[in-house]
Amino acid sequence: MTMPADLAATLLQANPADLPALLGLDRASRTRRRNAALGRAAELLSGDGCGAWITAGRLAAAIERFERALWPALLGGARLELSEIEQALYEAFLTGATPVTCQRRLFELLRAD
Repeated sequence: MTMPADLAATLLQANPADLPALLGLDRASRTRRRNAALGRAAELLSGDGCGAWITAGRLAAAIERFERALWPALLGGARLELSEIEQALYEAFLTGATPVTCQRRLFELLRAD
């Protein structure tokens, strides 16, 4: 999914706390969108057929890297070439829903789908 450049610019310049309102999302909608984006990232990370627990660990590591290295740069206005996994994580973070970073919680989320 490609985001229009003007929307991306607006979102990148906005205060992170204002993102949900800009996207017109209530809490439940933000959570559903976050979970869907995390599910897409998980699908990409489980391409070798590993189980849900291993996928959750890979996803937790990817989220940690994204949150530490890419998210601050994106919030600062950097225009980065994102991989499919990073794009899915970007979409998850843009929802404004609290990030899920714990392998156990990610595992539960993946098993619920």
